[in-house]
Amino acid sequence: MSPEITNHTYEMTLLFRPDLSELDLQKAIDKLKASLISKKGEIMRESSWGKKQLAYPIKKEGFGFYHTIISTVPGDSIETLMRELHLSPDLMRYMIISLEKEGVTIDQLFTPAKEDAYASVVMAEKMAPKSKPKAVAAVTATKPKAKPATKVAKEELDEKIEELLTKEIK
Repeated sequence: MSPEITNHTYEMTLLFRPDLSELDLQKAIDKLKASLISKKGEIMRESSWGKKQLAYPIKKEGFGFYHTIISTVPGDSIETLMRELHLSPDLMRYMIISLEKEGVTIDQLFTPAKEDAYASVVMAEKMAPKSKPKAVAAVTATKPKAKPATKVAKEELDEKIEELLTKEIK
């Protein structure tokens, strides 16, 4: 009796070269998906993130196309798949994560739709008018009001200043 091979769920994040045309990018993605299916894998979900700026240059490139594929693959086929990804000339980087090992479900993964929702919330917060912090508002509300100014003659002011200055000198 042969041992039963179990499929594991993986998230593959792929970073493609920025100089690829849309057609070449789609061909590279289709080639990887065909390789997954030939290894008895099943594609559960995929999402294209589009062209994004990188945090730091990779292979002298500042941008790249991100694509994520969530699939189930037999555990013994993942090494072969990684070797194929490593040899792909269209890929700059890739990362494969086992969702079971990380204890993550598919619904918890970050998707382009979640990214757009997060970005809109952040932009709304930045665009909202700044309000006073409650502590500052409470202090200004209890601050005593200044007495209304009364008109004083110039001579009286000069006398008062002279008086204060002579007190400080003595």
